[in-house]
Amino acid sequence: MRTIIFSDTHLTEKFDQRRFNFLKRLIQSADEIIINGDFWEGLAISFDQFVNSEWKQLFPYLKNKTTYIYGNHDPKKISDRRVNLFSKAQLEKKKIKVNGYVLLIEHGDKHTPNLENIVDNQLVLNLAVRLHEKLENLGFKVVGQRFFDHFLYKNFTENLRNYAQIKLSNKEILVSGHSHSAKYEPENNFINSGFIRHGVAQYLIVEDEKIKLIEEKY
Repeated sequence: MRTIIFSDTHLTEKFDQRRFNFLKRLIQSADEIIINGDFWEGLAISFDQFVNSEWKQLFPYLKNKTTYIYGNHDPKKISDRRVNLFSKAQLEKKKIKVNGYVLLIEHGDKHTPNLENIVDNQLVLNLAVRLHEKLENLGFKVVGQRFFDHFLYKNFTENLRNYAQIKLSNKEILVSGHSHSAKYEPENNFINSGFIRHGVAQYLIVEDEKIKLIEEKY
C-alpha cells in the first residue's frame, strides 16, 4: 500500500499545465492520497470558481482514493457537498499507524496564529492573499527555501514543532502542512509535508511501514 500525503497547493482560477501534469502523475502513482489542507485557495476565489476551473480535470483521479483534510484556506464552512467530486472522505484530522507510531495528520493551522482569525473582511483577505502569493513566489525564486524557513514561515514551523514536542507522546508524530517548509523530525514528534508550488514539490510517501519525505522539481 502506497499512501502519498501532500498539502498547500493553493489552487486558484489560474491553471498551470506543468503543475497539473505533475499532480496527475503523483496521484496516479499512489493507492491512497491524503490532502493535508489548503488544496484550493478559498481566501482568493469561491468554491464554485474552483470546482468549475480547469483543475477539475484532476478530480476523477482523486475521487475514489483521497481523504481530504480541511485547511485554513479551504475550510469546511466555505465548501459544499461537491467536495465529493475529488475525495471519498473529508475530515479535520486523521490518524494512521506506521511502524508502531501514530501519525496525527492535520493541517496545523489550529496551532499557529493566522491572518483570517484577525481580519474579518473578505476583500482585505483577498488582497492580502494575492500580495502574499507574489511575495512568496519572488522570495522563493531569489532566495530559495531559506526564505520560507528563516523568514516568511519561521514562526509557523516553530509553533508546530513546539506543539508536537509538548503535547504528543513519544509514539505520536504530528504530520502537518501549513508552514510551506518540509521537515522530517520524528525525533521531535514532527513532520511537515511542505508544499507543491513555484515549480517545487514536497510530499510524503508512506509505504512498507516507512515514511519518506520527497522534494523534487516539476
